[in-house]
Amino acid sequence: MDPCVCRDGLVVQARSYSEFTFFGAFVFECCGGDAPLRDCELPERHRRHAQVFRTLAVLFLVCGILGTLLTTCCLNARRRYLPLTHGDAELLVPKQQGDGWALHQAVALERWCVSLQDLQQFRRLVMHAVSGGVIQPNERDMFDVRDFHVGPSVYTVNEHFIKPVTAAAGKMSWGLLKNSAGLPCDVFVTHCWAEGIYEFIDRVESSWPSGARGAYVCFLSNPQNLDIGSLIARPSESPFALALRSSPMVLVLPNSKVSIYTRLWWRSAKR
Repeated sequence: MDPCVCRDGLVVQARSYSEFTFFGAFVFECCGGDAPLRDCELPERHRRHAQVFRTLAVLFLVCGILGTLLTTCCLNARRRYLPLTHGDAELLVPKQQGDGWALHQAVALERWCVSLQDLQQFRRLVMHAVSGGVIQPNERDMFDVRDFHVGPSVYTVNEHFIKPVTAAAGKMSWGLLKNSAGLPCDVFVTHCWAEGIYEFIDRVESSWPSGARGAYVCFLSNPQNLDIGSLIARPSESPFALALRSSPMVLVLPNSKVSIYTRLWWRSAKR
């Protein structure tokens, strides 16, 4: 604020005090030199109000900072290494091999789904594979093995984890490896393979509709070791189309890598 400058023989006196702003505002004018000094002093009531406003401002600032830190901690609490639980390790070493092709012929295409619990287990298994060196950074995907926010891309996870594990079990999809009779398709998930697997699962989990039993997720629902080309030769009868038609909900997942709306499949799905 520019200082108030008076002519010789005049002094600055406070004319009024406004309480309509948060900290209050003083309005000054130049008064005669013989004005009583007490008329220029700020009333005690206004001094107390100004002090209260300053104290409240500091308290609000501190509460805002603490709230931001607490929210950040809560959001990141889950983003840590999750050890395998009972039943996880057995999935990596199947006791017997099935016939993936026959299984996919027997189960309706729109039922090749995974549950929310399947996705949560898949996250643990991928973390274990990354920490064990099974999934490693490569020229196409230089992910940080210490990062639990984004993780390796779906391309990398499919090539170095899904394919080897399902091949050992009989070449069925991950969905039918977990649910041999299939699951009802309540959610159709569309996404990009360039996204990180942890980012993908985090967003599916946080958006999972209440009461949903199964979700169609292409890289987990389709058999990655079988001839996928034959499955989509007739797009209207492909697993994608049948699952999309049978699902009452569609979940479109954005990511930090690429726009979901640039995908050719998404453009055709909108039609």
